[in-house]
Amino acid sequence: MNTACVSHPSLVKDLHDTAIIHIEMSVDPVFKKEQISVKFEPNRIIVTGRYDEKQSPGDFVEFKKSFEITEVVDQSCLSVQISGATLVVEAPIIEDKN
Repeated sequence: MNTACVSHPSLVKDLHDTAIIHIEMSVDPVFKKEQISVKFEPNRIIVTGRYDEKQSPGDFVEFKKSFEITEVVDQSCLSVQISGATLVVEAPIIEDKN
């Protein structure tokens, strides 16, 4: 599978001027949104996907990509969108009120 087009996490503003982490990457077009998983670890976002081949039992396509981040994100507001071969993951940054 080609994952050559991977953006590093970038900070962008949404329509409400909220700072968000934005990750965009190419994935095999066989993947659907429900086959994508996003996990959070300290200073890291991990994106994985798995597609089981229906014509060949036991065959599958999978990927795992890890992104280092320095911001704290709101995991409850995670957005995962997939269109064709492009996967976009976004999560708002939690502002430090100190």
